[in-house]
Amino acid sequence: MDLKLADRTVIISGASSGVGLATARLPSAEGARVAGCARDLSRLEAAFAGLGADPERVLVGSCDVTNRGRRSRSSTRP
Repeated sequence: MDLKLADRTVIISGASSGVGLATARLPSAEGARVAGCARDLSRLEAAFAGLGADPERVLVGSCDVTNRGRRSRSSTRP
């Protein structure tokens, strides 16, 4: 499936497991830059390591999108 995502940036919340992680796989496979966030950063890093994506094209961050204050203070790691 070609969604023409190569060289685009995709941001996915809840990306450490389930639907969020499954959603990250397609754009990653198509060459998109993927930014994922989840409440548990170590779990997210482990999940994204399994994507097989170029580390230069992946950004992970800790964020709880259900908490308005924390959305604006999210932390990220390249």
